[in-house]
Amino acid sequence: KIICKLLNKYVNYGSDIFRKIKLQEKDQLHSYILANHSLSPELRTKMVDWIMEVYSVFDFSTTTYFTTVHILDTYLIYTKKEVTDADIHLLGMVCMFIATKFEESNPLRIEFLWDKIGHKTFSKEEILAKEKVLKGMGIENITNTSTLECITCFLYDFGQNNDEFLAKHNLYAFMDHLKWNAIYFAELLLHFEKFNGYQS
Repeated sequence: KIICKLLNKYVNYGSDIFRKIKLQEKDQLHSYILANHSLSPELRTKMVDWIMEVYSVFDFSTTTYFTTVHILDTYLIYTKKEVTDADIHLLGMVCMFIATKFEESNPLRIEFLWDKIGHKTFSKEEILAKEKVLKGMGIENITNTSTLECITCFLYDFGQNNDEFLAKHNLYAFMDHLKWNAIYFAELLLHFEKFNGYQS
């Protein structure tokens, strides 16, 4: 009886969270994130692809991948310093460094990043200096909504609000399939900077 009473008092905040995410996303939309930079779209795409490869080798989560690319693009939007093709490798490494601190129980260590991932191309001092610059954008910008968060929150909220319908028509497997397909396509779209102009 006590459990039933507690369940009756349970409030589903999924819809409120999703509305908040949609509002956050509107603030983040930018029609062309490379407008103030001489960074080529092809090199940004190669960097995103490299991040994906590194994460698959070291078995980091999909969440970390989305967070890393989100931090990269957020930096391109907010920095007043022009980013060139020569800057992208260090920038990508530092975005990975920061994202793993947020999302992984065993984040990248500076020694490992410098030696195994960066192959000693940059000094540890350069890596840490760039990390300070990125953190200077503000945690609220860095940790803002990623595409993955939008997908998972939307589908979770949909499931919570349509539980009886999904059970009646045995659609749970379909919803799971839909989720993984949506995430797969979202991963592909992260390679192209022009999709930053659209909501998830």
